[in-house]
This record gives sequence, C-alpha cells and structure tokens, in this order.
Amino acid sequence: AMNTPIVMPVANPEDLYRLFQVLTPDPNTGKPDRDKISAFFAAHPETGAFNQWQQSYRPTRSFATERYHSINAFYLIDSLGQRQAVRWAMVPQANPQLMPADITESEPNALQLEISQRVAAEPVRFDLMVTLANVGDDENNPTVAWADDHQTINAGTLLITGTQPQANGACNGINFNPLVLPAGMAPSKDPILHARSGAYAESYRRRARETRLEQAPIGAQP
Repeated sequence: AMNTPIVMPVANPEDLYRLFQVLTPDPNTGKPDRDKISAFFAAHPETGAFNQWQQSYRPTRSFATERYHSINAFYLIDSLGQRQAVRWAMVPQANPQLMPADITESEPNALQLEISQRVAAEPVRFDLMVTLANVGDDENNPTVAWADDHQTINAGTLLITGTQPQANGACNGINFNPLVLPAGMAPSKDPILHARSGAYAESYRRRARETRLEQAPIGAQP
C-alpha cells in the first residue's frame, strides 16, 4: 500500500493518533478546530516536511498519473546477509494533467471511472523506482524525506491491464499486512510501519463484521 505523500507528518503512532483527533471535525461546527491544528503543528516541528509537501501538492486528473510512495523504509537483503535500507515510488509513465483548483465534480466516482476507461483503451504503466539510503539516513524516521543525491534504481515496470469493482474484487476480503514480506526483504524499525499491521487487522475485522451483519437475515442476532 502506497500513498501520494512522500513523508509522514509525525514519527510515531501515538502522535499520529493525536493528530487524527485534532483533525476530527467539531460536532458543533462540522469543521476541525484550526487553533488546535496550529497548536499541534507548532508543538511538532517534524511536521514541517509534510506540510511543505501538502502546500505544494496538486492532484492530477487520473490515478494513472499520480506518483505513489512507500513512505516507510524497508531492507533489501543480499545473499551474504548484507542489508540496504530503501524506499520506493511508483512513477507514472503517462503525462499528468493537473486537477483544476476550482473543480466542482458532480460524479463522486470520477477517478474510478476514468481509470477503468483508460485501462480498457490501453495498459497503464508505472516504473518502480527504488531509492537507496545514504550513510547517515535514519530509515526509522518516516518524517524526513531523502534528498535528490540518493542513488535510485529502476527496478521494473508495473503493467495494469484491468480493473475490478472493489465490492467484488479479489482484494476486498484480504487483510493487508506490510510486515508479511518475501524472502530478501525485512521491515525497518519504523514504529509507524509496525503499527500499520495492527491497525489494518482491526480495519479488516470491522469490515468483515459489517459484511456479516449486512448479509444476516432480518431479526438474526449479530
């Protein structure tokens, strides 16, 4: 699972939980409390890189033209047991068109429809760009972006040739766990990376329960 941001706003799950609380809309106003958000960012200077990315980010008109990042670091392990910390990004081969800042989209599934139509016409391609950590990089801190002086390797091309609706798709009933890795890879000690495993498991349990309740006969006990 990858995301458009290049970094996390905070470095540990406790602060991330507090940030989510601060961003939760006030029930009286329906909007987040801007003073609380400003106070949180002031107390957490490590959010600077994320805020800088957020201010400069402009979404594109298609899932096929976004750039997706691992954010967290992992280790690649060679045959001698030597470890190399890496991050990676899926870089689109298609040319992006920026989303207008004042767009008013009437179709809530516009991006899903666009990618389905695009893939039906021709495959969508992404290059898997792997960035190697330099000496001195802290692979356990997801709030720090790695500079452009890092070695980057094009490890291959992802070819997307079809789409499926999520409700009946092959991934709908799967619990994603970023700590289940193939031979030759290992997780870093990034605390947010390790917290993701438990959070995704809880999400899966809740989704499974909702599905079971939706399918239960009327009057049946949950």
